[in-house]
Amino acid sequence: MSVDSQMKEVVQETREWVEDQITQLSEQVKLLQKRSRKQVRQLQKQSRKLRKSLRREARKRRMYWTTFRVLLLNSRKYLQNRGENLRGGLVERGGKVSQNVLDFGGKTTQDLAERSGGFTQELAKRGQRLLEPVRKRDRTFWSMVGFGVGLLAAGTITYQLVRRRIAQQVTEQEEPR
Repeated sequence: MSVDSQMKEVVQETREWVEDQITQLSEQVKLLQKRSRKQVRQLQKQSRKLRKSLRREARKRRMYWTTFRVLLLNSRKYLQNRGENLRGGLVERGGKVSQNVLDFGGKTTQDLAERSGGFTQELAKRGQRLLEPVRKRDRTFWSMVGFGVGLLAAGTITYQLVRRRIAQQVTEQEEPR
């Protein structure tokens, strides 16, 4: 049973009791006109009891609502604090994840650049060794072949770098913020 329904039940019972007392008092007032002072005192005593019980009931109602308001305020503050803590934690974790992704992407790009530089140098060395005997015969032809191979290697490496960087940017954009 909820607190609100309990309060309504208490109020209803009190009202019924008050109405009953009022009815009794009104009947007794009629008899009072006919009876002695002793009965007047009894009626006054009952009237005091009635006022006292009404004050008690009003005090209980005030205490109930005061307690209820305090509970609501405390619950609201607790939920606000909890929400702020969760939001702060999510922001902090999101920042760490973003930093980790950026660090990883930077390392990967650097590693790839180092590897591609080594690869290009190795290709150049091999080309020189292969072309030395023939270079003496037709320097123009082999210069073009070497330039084409170098251009092809540089284009391939550049393509790979650009493709990975675009994939990284797409991944970063797709992450929820």
